[in-house]
Amino acid sequence: MSNSPAPDDSTVRVASINIPLKWALSVAGVAAWGAVQTYFTVNLLVKTVEELQITVKSGNAATAVLQGEMTLLKFRMENLEAEIRAVKGKGGGQ
Repeated sequence: MSNSPAPDDSTVRVASINIPLKWALSVAGVAAWGAVQTYFTVNLLVKTVEELQITVKSGNAATAVLQGEMTLLKFRMENLEAEIRAVKGKGGGQ
């Protein structure tokens, strides 16, 4: 058996807050409006990011095509320069 006394009603405190219904509804409305606004803002942001990803992918593809064409042109230029040097070398004193 314990020697501790039983709590009486005078030592127990209960915190209660009375909030007017107008305030509670106002806060709930503002919170709901913020949630809806955030949802649509994030949805718009997701769509924008998807469009940007498509644009970047198409830009990357175009860049790859251009790099291939530049490499081919460099190869052809080097071959033409080699042919020009060969023709000049054959001509000798002319």
